[in-house]
Amino acid sequence: MAAQLINVGNDQFVLLPLSEYEGLAKAARIVADSFPDPIPSIGPAPVPKDGESRLRAWRKYRGLTLEELGAAVGKPKSFLSQIETGRSLGKPQLWVKLAEVLRADIDAILPDKGR
Repeated sequence: MAAQLINVGNDQFVLLPLSEYEGLAKAARIVADSFPDPIPSIGPAPVPKDGESRLRAWRKYRGLTLEELGAAVGKPKSFLSQIETGRSLGKPQLWVKLAEVLRADIDAILPDKGR
């Protein structure tokens, strides 16, 4: 049985077979378990090393690899590497996701204006 779309008023719902739902729930647990636990709350901002971006400093501070951060925000590690090195900027929505995942204020991870 395939997934079915059900409309109830202005809301849409997806009806899945239980086995498919359980597979999705298992995949979500695997992804959630791949992150360090517990993630510390916002604390003092990490200080970037010479030439290091603030985004990279925060990623390392949270103990995440580029692969893990990429999985969490839906972007490949190569693209995040380009953002960390200043070769790409990325869209504002991505920066919002990055800040959420890193549990950082968005201003704390954005590139320095002087760079």
